[in-house]
Amino acid sequence: GVNKARGNSCNMSEDKFDGALLAILQNCGELEPFLDVILGFLHRKTDFFRHLSADRSMGFPPGVAREKLLKVFEKYEALSSHAAPPPTPPAPQITPAASTSPQISTTPVAKPTPPTPPMTPGETLKQEE
Repeated sequence: GVNKARGNSCNMSEDKFDGALLAILQNCGELEPFLDVILGFLHRKTDFFRHLSADRSMGFPPGVAREKLLKVFEKYEALSSHAAPPPTPPAPQITPAASTSPQISTTPVAKPTPPTPPMTPGETLKQEE
């Protein structure tokens, strides 16, 4: 089963699986269906989602498979958070107010409204009710 201890011969930092995984991802079109394919494969073809058998030859004790999945997720989440800092939000704008203390506005400045196109002959304005 997949829970057998063995050397880590599958190093995911290598890109040897990128072609196959990209083909699957492109076929799925979105990330969630892609993840569903990966976990569905583990469910159908491995003992990853199986409870530990009586002879302890297959499956995992309760919660161990989830821990393994979260451990790998957290590994890449940490790498991602260290790779690039989150974008810095724009600095708030200070606008003068009637009082002597400045006010900070975080409201974006509205873009000007484009001009209304001219009406064609025979066209009338619809009145709002």
